Order: sequence, then structure tokens, then C-alpha cells
Amino acid sequence: LFLVVGTFSQILMSKVHGGNFTQWVKRVLAILLLIPAASYATIVYHQLRERSQGAVVPLSDFWIEEVPQGFAQAVKEQKKVLIDFYATWCFPCVEMEKRTFAKPEVQQEIRKNFVPIRINCTQETTQCQQMVERYQVIGWPTLVVTDSQGKVIDKSVGRSFSPAELIDYLEMLLNR
Repeated sequence: LFLVVGTFSQILMSKVHGGNFTQWVKRVLAILLLIPAASYATIVYHQLRERSQGAVVPLSDFWIEEVPQGFAQAVKEQKKVLIDFYATWCFPCVEMEKRTFAKPEVQQEIRKNFVPIRINCTQETTQCQQMVERYQVIGWPTLVVTDSQGKVIDKSVGRSFSPAELIDYLEMLLNR
């Protein structure tokens, strides 16, 4: 929207000369620019407020962050693997962490049948790059479900699950 308004405002203003009409055009274009700015500001405000209130629950005891360790555990326990690709700047990722993965019933359901591995792609680490390439991840959040050997069973890209939706999704995958 910014690009369109910025590009065509000058063209429109050069076609129409003087008068009240040009003032109204400028005002309408200014309002069009303020609408997305206000929308982005509210998103940032809510994220900052939630972080300052401690709304994001650390899940370091739940997730395995070392891939070889996670797959070794999956082989040992004969479980499937749930891999969460996330970034701290990703709004849906933060929502999933706070509203879905932080719920004890979700953690219990995942631990019962899956080994949870989490790949932090906030920065392009070697592990992030290797796993993104291996599973052809194109966006965040991405959930990849594999067998214990790493063969993909299913992949969900860009979807933010509620607790009930995630539990239903994982139960459906158990039968594959």
C-alpha cells in the first residue's frame, strides 16, 4: 500500500492542478498511509506488552534443541518426532508458544507420542540452515512431523494452531 500510494500520488497531483480537490486528495492519501501504520503499531504494542508482563512462557524443559539428541531419543523410545521451526520475531510463533505449547495438556499429548524438537531460526545458525534445507522449510511457523528416522509424515507451514486443533492434528497423524 505504501508503494502504491507513494508512486501514484505524485502522478495524480501532476494531472490535477490547484484548488480544493488537490487538498482533499492529499488528505485521503495521508489517511490511507496512516491505516497500515496504525495496524502495525498495535501489533508491536501487544507483543511488547505481553513480553513485559512475562506472558511468553519459557519452555526449555519441554523442547529438545539439539537435533541428534532428539532423534536418538525418538529411536530409543520408538516415537515420532515433532519439529517446530520458529523465530522470536515471528508473531504467529510467539502466539503458538504462549497459547498452545505452554498448555500442560498439549505438552502431555506431545510427550506421550512424540519427541519434541525445536529449531530456533531467529538467526541463521548452522543447525537452522541444515534443518531448513533438509525439510525445505519456507516460512514460520512450520511444524514437521517425522518418523524416528527423519522421514517426513506431514508438514504444516504458516499455520497457528489452538491447543485443541494441535491435539486433533497430532492424533490424526498418529494413524499414518
